Amino acid sequence: MKSTTIESIACVKSVADLEHPSSTALSLIVPPAVTLQVMAQARAAGIKNFWLQPGCENEEVVAYIRDWARSDKSMNAILGGPCILVEGGDALRSCDRSRL
Repeated sequence: MKSTTIESIACVKSVADLEHPSSTALSLIVPPAVTLQVMAQARAAGIKNFWLQPGCENEEVVAYIRDWARSDKSMNAILGGPCILVEGGDALRSCDRSRL
């Protein structure tokens, strides 16, 4: 890990170092091979909510997510959609805020 903070927010070296993993969601911006590693660590830590940014997934990642979601209905993953970092503001402005 190169930094202990980003924009004054504390960073951790690994998923296992998260203070409250079961109440944490992860947005992944990594290659598919790393996505699988992080998701396996997250699963072991009790994390069940993910947003995979474009380029994070491949067939193996999608299969892993489907298998996990079939066995655990509380697992949530968003993938195959827009990049939240690029289009997040526009998506939020265009959504039905009554559902937020």
